Amino acid sequence: MQDSDSGEELELGLMMVILDGVERLIART
Repeated sequence: MQDSDSGEELELGLMMVILDGVERLIART
């Protein structure tokens, strides 16, 4: 199983999406 590259990219994308959602929630309040 060679998931080193794609796995890291997926985690990075997920973090970006989560951070974006958190920022929107903070801006709404």
